[in-house]
Amino acid sequence: MTISETMEYIQSYQKSGKPVQDLTRIQSLLDELGNPQEQLQVVHIAGTNGKGSVTALCAAAATAAGYRTGTLTSPFIRHYTDRIQIDGTDIPPESLCRFCEQVKACAVSGDCSQFEITLAIALLWFLEERCDLVILETGIGGLLDATNVVKMPLVTAITSISFDHMALLGNTLLEIAVQKAGIVKPGCPVVLSPDNTDEVKAYV
Repeated sequence: MTISETMEYIQSYQKSGKPVQDLTRIQSLLDELGNPQEQLQVVHIAGTNGKGSVTALCAAAATAAGYRTGTLTSPFIRHYTDRIQIDGTDIPPESLCRFCEQVKACAVSGDCSQFEITLAIALLWFLEERCDLVILETGIGGLLDATNVVKMPLVTAITSISFDHMALLGNTLLEIAVQKAGIVKPGCPVVLSPDNTDEVKAYV
């Protein structure tokens, strides 16, 4: 695939795809790809406000400390490839094309969303490049977000939670917090922004 063919393929997908009730769709895709997420050390970040900044700060700190650090952010800032980076450098076009072909060849890829396709490409690249650490920013919510396929992150972080994507996440702050806090795993440390409401803090 050329870069134009690759981008045409990626952009042919809806950003969110059909509504999901669980993580079966992304898990099936990653199963076909050898489950790269299980071979990576991940910091997982959710929230409404500030999650992009926290992702960038964590990645910059890890890179400065000498760790080869992959990041997946949502959405992109300038162009599609800047959402997938290692040590601040975008995924090269040739790598994007190669991994996109691999994802496209999977039987279940046709049912996926653009975000799920992007996540799969990113994880494959991070694994090939032997990243020491991967910082994953959720797309929407947390509980049913494709990034939540990671079973045991090193640490999870939840930034300030407020009203966003209410059609998908709920009409109250607590309902939204339940979705965001879905990235929390038993035995995994959680960092919670102190500017959350008492109701959110009590729940998380």
